[in-house]
Amino acid sequence: MEDDMVPEAEQLKNILLLAGVPEADVITEPHAVNTRENALYTADVLQKHPEWQKVLLVTSAFHMRRAAGCFGQAGIIFDTYPADFNALEPEFEIGKILIPSAIAFEGWELLIHEIAGYVVYKLLGYC
Repeated sequence: MEDDMVPEAEQLKNILLLAGVPEADVITEPHAVNTRENALYTADVLQKHPEWQKVLLVTSAFHMRRAAGCFGQAGIIFDTYPADFNALEPEFEIGKILIPSAIAFEGWELLIHEIAGYVVYKLLGYC
């Protein structure tokens, strides 16, 4: 099933093209399979383009800490733009405080995945 998936780099390129960005201005890094590899491969691309004066790291807000650590470790100087924030309005009804919702459990999966990923990357020296 995963073999049929369009890589994220290609999906984002298509979005940029639909938004009117000229294809010559879109450079993708399609080979990485994780954040560390993406940082290392991106560092290689940036070395080939010393004329690029500014780099903007865009990723999901929950993933920014790990991504920023990896890109910094790869020697890239960048600004960050966290996107895709996940938040809900707080509800202070006693029933909603004491009884967890399915939405809350769904968020825990994402939180645990990202915390575990950050800890492993930190232990391995990736970020």
